[in-house]
Amino acid sequence: MENGLFNKKCDVIIRDERQRSWNLRLATHDCRVHLLGGWREFRVANDLNAGDYMMFEVIANGEKPIWKFCGKPNSNIMSTRKVFPKEEFATCSSFGQSHLECIVRRYCLSRNYFRLPRGFARANGLINKKCGLVIRDERQRSWNLRIDTYGYGVYIAKGWHKFRVENDLKEGDCMMFEVVTNGEKPIWKFYGTAMHKPFGQSHFVCIVRPYCLVNDFLYIPTNIALANGLINKKCDLIIRDDIRERSWNVKLRSFGNSVCIKGGWRDFRDANCLKEGDCIMFEVVSNGEKTTWKYNGKNSRKDAKHQRNQLTR
Repeated sequence: MENGLFNKKCDVIIRDERQRSWNLRLATHDCRVHLLGGWREFRVANDLNAGDYMMFEVIANGEKPIWKFCGKPNSNIMSTRKVFPKEEFATCSSFGQSHLECIVRRYCLSRNYFRLPRGFARANGLINKKCGLVIRDERQRSWNLRIDTYGYGVYIAKGWHKFRVENDLKEGDCMMFEVVTNGEKPIWKFYGTAMHKPFGQSHFVCIVRPYCLVNDFLYIPTNIALANGLINKKCDLIIRDDIRERSWNVKLRSFGNSVCIKGGWRDFRDANCLKEGDCIMFEVVSNGEKTTWKYNGKNSRKDAKHQRNQLTR
């Protein structure tokens, strides 16, 4: 619905990072939008199997939409987005099972509870679970809260009022959490708040691909570049690691509609021991002549597998 595809019949072009392209057709049947006519060729060319996750980026809408196929991410580091009714839910984005970004909505203030996105709750084994929750922040403060399930919803209720007041949460604030541990009493890290910006403008994730290790550059997702005005821009970029008090000076460069980190990427990559498949997390702190990003660490495929095993024990 967000992209105006419901009840629409049209052609769609799908392209990938290797400059391959496929012509398919979109059609609506039984209240669902399907990819037809060309799907088999696309599926075979990309070796898709049952259970694979696929990631697409909408490049352009119109009479003939254009999508970018971003590959098959590991299911535990795949970004997801679910939209909830504004009156009842916080707008949330979870990248992987370990991080959650939410916007404080009015109900969070008036009803003194916070409802977790169901996908995030499921990924972290919280469905039908009642347990304590410890939230810590970067100033070493901590709060004891409680997670409860009522019907189909998973909520933080007990302790939410105190947490909200002590962090001066207001409607529209953007909160970011990281799951540190799961178990009988989960522990989360609270990264603070900022006035809400769309998810694509404030936090994003890049997966280290083989080309990043061979070459001295990293492509930035096109939606991030567009949202932050980086298309056709050449500027310096400072990447900060506040936890370890380090920083790197790199350069942002544009090539057509693509934007990449160049001139310094190799130093950043080696300093952080990045490997193929690592999921690296950035936060846009400021834009301008010298853009500043915050590096929020990485989550390797091995770590994701370990977290999944912990949940299934």
